Amino acid sequence: MATPAAQWKRQEAQTLKLPSGNSVDVYEADILGMIMSGDNEDVPDFITAQVMRGVSGTKTKAPNLDITPDKLPEFGQFIDRVVRAGVVSPHVVVGEADYDAGQISIDDLTFADKFLIFQVVMPQGEAQAAITFRQRVEKANMGVVDYRENGGGATEPTTEDTE
Repeated sequence: MATPAAQWKRQEAQTLKLPSGNSVDVYEADILGMIMSGDNEDVPDFITAQVMRGVSGTKTKAPNLDITPDKLPEFGQFIDRVVRAGVVSPHVVVGEADYDAGQISIDDLTFADKFLIFQVVMPQGEAQAAITFRQRVEKANMGVVDYRENGGGATEPTTEDTE
């Protein structure tokens, strides 16, 4: 028997607190879909190569992803692309946003906000496979709260934070 259509709906979005104090609703980004789409020019070659190794089943050790200064603009564009793919609310657009329609511009986000979103919504490798997307968001939310309450000093969550 086929899976009922109601069970096909996408995972629930998770709310992520950002370093700026704002919050967004996020999904795990579909990097493979992004690479295989016709609109993939802002996906760096070194990311594409890494993902294609996984798709092809290549068992060789992954090369180090050395991001050199000349690759930083390309990587920055990729971060923006992943942020746009992972944030579902508010809708993140390139260029001028229609705030009344629930949009924000990618330029409205600070780099700290973008980087946290990027870290959370990027699919995790084998080493992190045991942690769910929801757990990644929860851990990130605890880290942001600790960061903001500690005047900028990074701390590990206490047992009070996890109970």
